[in-house]
Amino acid sequence: NQEAKKYLLKAIDIYPSYIDAYSNLGLVCSALDQFEEALLQYQKCSELRPNWHVPYDMIGRVYFDMGDYQQSLHYFDLFNQKNFPNSESWFVQGKAHGHLGQMSLAIEDLNRSIDMNPLAESVYINLGQAHGMLGDLVQALNVFQRGVQLAPDNADLLFNIGITHASMGDFASSISFFEKVVSLNPQNERARTLLDNARTQVAQLK
Repeated sequence: NQEAKKYLLKAIDIYPSYIDAYSNLGLVCSALDQFEEALLQYQKCSELRPNWHVPYDMIGRVYFDMGDYQQSLHYFDLFNQKNFPNSESWFVQGKAHGHLGQMSLAIEDLNRSIDMNPLAESVYINLGQAHGMLGDLVQALNVFQRGVQLAPDNADLLFNIGITHASMGDFASSISFFEKVVSLNPQNERARTLLDNARTQVAQLK
């Protein structure tokens, strides 16, 4: 990425109005966690082409990576007014709402993301967790199970199914999911602890 950055800076020196170079440089800077510099590149894109709203989407993502979720959503709102967000854009917006505790809005955005790309495993994790935060464990479980149908070995989805079963008091059902998580990732100490606890709870009921 450092080499790509050098190349793009040279391209800008030669062609200072080459908007794609600024856009690509913004992507490279984001990948290098140079967020302030990434913002400068996207803002330059807006200066060169004021009616081009794509940079707002990218600026929203940078602010999200910086942890400034309010500012992130501000730029996504500007982008949404002129464009049709893609699945990834809705996903980031949903996560931003989630970080702000706005779970109903998060669910709306995450559902839009899945509607556009039903195969995105990670979206099901965030969507299920949002339902869980609202106390709708049945819907949370349903969402996680939909995700596992797409990705049977996704440890995060399996873990969340186990957690949800346990939260509903169904420790017996949680055991097989925690067991699979541990088999996929033996270093997952939290899954091991929850597995031991679930087994203890089931044994006490006998």
